[in-house]
Amino acid sequence: MTTAFPMRGDDAKTKLLSHLAQYNLIPPQNCVITFHELHAIVSSQHSTALGSARTAW
Repeated sequence: MTTAFPMRGDDAKTKLLSHLAQYNLIPPQNCVITFHELHAIVSSQHSTALGSARTAW
């Protein structure tokens, strides 16, 4: 599953990594993150965890 996370603020990368870790999504173990200027693309085979993380973001 792949989903986009909007990025807000200067420390958005750190916040996203911490948020994903709460759902046991830790790159490069079980997800891949591609950062862009205004959003991040996260891919993982753990679709339930990724969906929950995106909903809570």
